[in-house]
Amino acid sequence: MNGRPARPLRALARASLAAIAASSLLSLGALAQGSDSCATPTPIATEGVFPFDATFATTAPPPASGSFMYCGDIGHNVWFRWQAPAAGGWVTITTCGQSLTPTQISVYRYQGAGCPPLVGTTAIYCSIAGCFPNATVTFAYVPNWFYIIELGSPPLDPPAVGTFTVDVTYLSPMTMNCLPGQSGVISCPCGQPDNPAGGCANFGAGATSGAVLDASGNASLAADTVVLTTSNHRPAGAITNVFFNGSGALSTGVPHGAGVRCVNTALRRLYTGLTSGGVLSRPAMGDPSVSTRSAAVGVPIVAGDTRHYFNLYRDFGATGPCGSTASTVNLTNSGSITWSP
Repeated sequence: MNGRPARPLRALARASLAAIAASSLLSLGALAQGSDSCATPTPIATEGVFPFDATFATTAPPPASGSFMYCGDIGHNVWFRWQAPAAGGWVTITTCGQSLTPTQISVYRYQGAGCPPLVGTTAIYCSIAGCFPNATVTFAYVPNWFYIIELGSPPLDPPAVGTFTVDVTYLSPMTMNCLPGQSGVISCPCGQPDNPAGGCANFGAGATSGAVLDASGNASLAADTVVLTTSNHRPAGAITNVFFNGSGALSTGVPHGAGVRCVNTALRRLYTGLTSGGVLSRPAMGDPSVSTRSAAVGVPIVAGDTRHYFNLYRDFGATGPCGSTASTVNLTNSGSITWSP
């Protein structure tokens, strides 16, 4: 019903701690955590683990009939308001392993006033089976929209109490480009095959079809969680890698060592590192974010900017085919990210 199978949740790893927390809430007889009215829902953060207690919550009547999905009655319901992040993706809202009593969840588009908080054909999302007697909802959110989370118990069960997790999986903020031999981009300059999903193929023992650059996270200057990842390097050994940023793009690309480069203008090194198992991600723990690092190297990003990224790495096997001892580097594909406020 939610359009995507449930994925493994970080929340499940917290199950034992959540059960202890839920037991503590029951023993303390805590006041309701969450609003008893959908007209005044309790705001929550974008991601995290949040306590709820519907012990003293009333049961709101079901939504009036209309041209929208209806999940069924929920007893002793409490209400929360959640704003989707600026970058697109999926969100999972779950009580799996976090409540000692049965739970149900419904999610509505928030319209700012009134109860129920939806208008016309605005869809709502219903909890699905998978962690009985608890509940989980996964759906593709609309960036920046507000949603209402209704959380309670089946009508004949006791009031629900425990915690629930909101877990966001961002879509890649990067548009991959500069794929050699495709869409007008020149072919690999040293005679190796073009990689339809990355950069030019490597040479020598353990060579791969070419290294790939992609990204994950939220490309927002206010909440930058972008991580750049290069993969499909030789799995054995550590390959020296440099992550570059630029503000200009070349539609056809130019030869650069054994690879093709489509990025120019204000080229700056952002991060360096050694691959492990053919993969390297930056920023690592303790590193400045991509936007912070960009400002530090003299190319600050402002909202609406599109920046272009690629990786340069050592490919010592390229010397012979390229006919030059200087051609010991290769490149990934490049990728573009447009930054939001």
